[in-house]
Amino acid sequence: MYFWTQALSVMIIAVNWVLRKSSVYMIKYWIGYPTKTEEMIQITKMTFYVVFLNTGWLLMLSNANMSEQPISFGLTQGVYSDFNSDWFSSVGVIVVQTMIFNIFYPLLEFLLYFAWR
Repeated sequence: MYFWTQALSVMIIAVNWVLRKSSVYMIKYWIGYPTKTEEMIQITKMTFYVVFLNTGWLLMLSNANMSEQPISFGLTQGVYSDFNSDWFSSVGVIVVQTMIFNIFYPLLEFLLYFAWR
């Protein structure tokens, strides 16, 4: 179980990196903005939305069992119908590990690019 939670956390981080890089590339070279300020504002917004959706919402929705809700959006196959101790011990751990890594990732990325140069 520990291996799978670590692997899922690493997969979320890798997907976040790919999504972040691709959204920056699309905004810079595909969409384009007349000023750098507008470009940076849009890059910041898009990066936040993409990482928030991938890290927070998709992980929670993939484990959600909303069969007791009036509108379930087809999310009835999940394990957890509420935030309880089981949810926190399985899904919550993955979210927290991903967030802890995201705290240190900018520094790690800077050091890796600096060493590469």
